[in-house]
Amino acid sequence: MLANEPTWIILPQGLMPFIVEDRPHPAGMGGHQLVLRFPNNYGASVVPFRYSYGADEGLYELAVIVFRADDDFVLTYGTPITNDVIGYLTARNVAGICNRIRKLDAAPPGTAERIAQERAELRREMMAKVESR
Repeated sequence: MLANEPTWIILPQGLMPFIVEDRPHPAGMGGHQLVLRFPNNYGASVVPFRYSYGADEGLYELAVIVFRADDDFVLTYGTPITNDVIGYLTARNVAGICNRIRKLDAAPPGTAERIAQERAELRREMMAKVESR
């Protein structure tokens, strides 16, 4: 077993070098999060936790992510892979999708920052509507 190999999901050895985080799920609701980062600046967040799609069946949920300049990341729904998270995945499905993510053209510089800014603006607009009621 490699030092960075998670014990809760079995992925092909070819994906092990791309694991950058294996941690408890950051939402604090139990479960895990595995983060993979590929040279094209895209990656995958793989989770099983109480509210993820398929967790109650021992399956995984995957989100396509894009990394920011500061090594943080945001979920992206603008790739040919998917326009949402993908749930009910076996470890084999996760590996297949990760290999597709690896083959995407490189994310243009500033992609993650643009997505984060758009989401922040959307949140502000939504909050302004709620407060105006």
